Amino acid sequence: MAETSQTEKPRRPLRHRILKWSGITVGTLIVLLVAAVFIIPHLVNLGPVKHEIEHVASTRSGRTVTIDGPLSLSLLPWVGFDARDVTMANATGFRNKPFLHANELEVHVKLIPLIFHDVQISGVTLDRLTLNLERNKNGRGNWQDLTGQTAPGTKQTATPKGGGLKSLSVQRIAVNGARVDYTDAQTGRDYTLSGVDLSAHDIAPGQPFPLHLKVDFNSRQPHVSGSVSLDARAQFDARADQMALDNAKLTTHVAGGGLARPLDLDAQWEKLAVNLGRGTAQLSALHASTAGLTANVDATAQGLETTPSLQGRLELPGFSPRKVLAKIGQPVPTTLRGFDKASLKTDFRAGGKVLALSGMTLHLDDTTLTGRLAAAPRAGGPVTFDLRADRLDLDRYLPAGAGKAAPAAAGHSRKFLETRLPGRLLKKLDVDGHLTVASLKGLGLAAQNVALTVKGSGGKVVLAPVSANLYGGGYSGTVRLATAGEGISLDTTQKLRGVAAGKIITALGGGSRLSGNTDAAVSLRGSGATVAELLDTLKGQATFALHNGALDGVNLWGQLERAYALVKDHKNVPVTGPKRTEFANLEGSASIDHGVITNDALTADLPFLSVTGHGRVDLNKRYLSYDLLTKVVKTPKTAGGNLAGLTGATIPVHVSGGFGDFQTVPDMKAALQERAKAELAKKLDAQKKSARDKLKQKLQDLLNSGGGGGG
Repeated sequence: MAETSQTEKPRRPLRHRILKWSGITVGTLIVLLVAAVFIIPHLVNLGPVKHEIEHVASTRSGRTVTIDGPLSLSLLPWVGFDARDVTMANATGFRNKPFLHANELEVHVKLIPLIFHDVQISGVTLDRLTLNLERNKNGRGNWQDLTGQTAPGTKQTATPKGGGLKSLSVQRIAVNGARVDYTDAQTGRDYTLSGVDLSAHDIAPGQPFPLHLKVDFNSRQPHVSGSVSLDARAQFDARADQMALDNAKLTTHVAGGGLARPLDLDAQWEKLAVNLGRGTAQLSALHASTAGLTANVDATAQGLETTPSLQGRLELPGFSPRKVLAKIGQPVPTTLRGFDKASLKTDFRAGGKVLALSGMTLHLDDTTLTGRLAAAPRAGGPVTFDLRADRLDLDRYLPAGAGKAAPAAAGHSRKFLETRLPGRLLKKLDVDGHLTVASLKGLGLAAQNVALTVKGSGGKVVLAPVSANLYGGGYSGTVRLATAGEGISLDTTQKLRGVAAGKIITALGGGSRLSGNTDAAVSLRGSGATVAELLDTLKGQATFALHNGALDGVNLWGQLERAYALVKDHKNVPVTGPKRTEFANLEGSASIDHGVITNDALTADLPFLSVTGHGRVDLNKRYLSYDLLTKVVKTPKTAGGNLAGLTGATIPVHVSGGFGDFQTVPDMKAALQERAKAELAKKLDAQKKSARDKLKQKLQDLLNSGGGGGG
């Protein structure tokens, strides 16, 4: 016994035995659990599970949802499934084409929180998703039933009470290589988004989360293609009807759409908030840049699901239109000197196919333009405007070649005369507006306080009234234009009051020797496809009067003096004094036919001469020809004594030549011959009168003497 007791091992304490069996039990459970996690999904028949998922998804969406590929399950650390070849049927009344198809759909959810209606998703992956979006001819989209929007006349189904989600969170979501096709039966247009990659993480209602999106896009009408990349902080509410994209950066590459070369656009904004329930959106502090142009925008939108409208504020800080147009492949012609600098600030409103700018301030080169402008080009509506400019130099924006711009029609060059008139443009023009320009330059003209009202549609345009301060006087008129074949027809009335004649003639004709203040009225009608045809068909009437003026380059009295000396004394006396002929008044009336002005009644009062005459001015050939009768009222004190005999003489003068180099030729020989005839007739009359007086006296004497003898 004693030996046996010495060889027995001592028993361990109870607590050691408990720990031992507890460890064995826990280990066994862990092994069994791990085995269950990895073995059970392979042993369980997933067919009923797949059918249950299809049933629940179909019931919830109202669409048939099928999983045609294999389904796999996982238990730890997340409960999830991986389904392949998933399809959702299209809405009723749309094309027989799946609304959605995914090559692979993977979702994992925490099990314990799910029991308490707290959905915590570790990740959602959609691989090669294809989404088919359609809008039918009635304007309804095949997605609207999924967003809770019912068709017109359909009652809204009440949301079941209870059983809702307490919260939803997603640790990660990824969409790889997705495609979205959109077809609009109302407009006949379709668009495609391809290569769509979307990733986000830490997603929960009411909490901002990072979002990345990359997509390629393409459309056939118009043909536009490109790519978009977006990084932003996104947020949505529990009902998913309010969403926001904040602190966003957007990069876009666009080609086609009428662009001469591809265009890159970079944009960023502070906040974009969309309320689908109200159909509104708000964009704050957008900064976009492309081709050297930067835009700052704040805007709000309404009626997103009905009739969208957009309004806000747009600013384009200083930029060079010339450089911007060059970068997009539409360079400004080198013959134009303008478009060097510009900036814009304006309120805008877009909706109902109308774009309206108000409170606008546009700086272009040295011009500041303010006012409002509205257009509806797609709706075929008119362009309406009320604009005011401080100053405008048209020569900057007209092809004029190098150097200073030429006056209007200067030289009537062949190129100018062959310029085609915009008959086709009038057919498309629909305009109603008012424009004022404080200071206007262009085509050699300079005017102040220019104001015009223009109305045009259906190939007819009326500018009336048109008024301006012009060279010390005033201008007013009306202009009526209409499409005539390939060209235009013109019907206009113009009036000048107290305008400096020389300056306006110089501006219109390239040079003038005439000065003085003029009052004139002209009415013209004509038509043609080119400037030459229009000038050739011009017809109308004109009246004019010039006061306190002069004709430079011609000393009419000196020419008379020289001609008199040459005829009377056979001496070639040089013309002295300034080459200038002053006049107090010059008046006349004229008819205009085929570009030729016929002046049948011309009168003028000069310091020593009284002038009458008639003549012609050919606007096409820029040539004039006048026959004048100058009557010497008195001789100037500075003239030689031999001119005293000219007092009362009528001297024919012929004026002819180009507008800038005409010649004045007095016919002194004819004048002296007429004067000699007049003096001879006067002497004969005096002799006859003297003979009659003598005969009468002799008869009287004879009668008197005879009477005395009878006494």
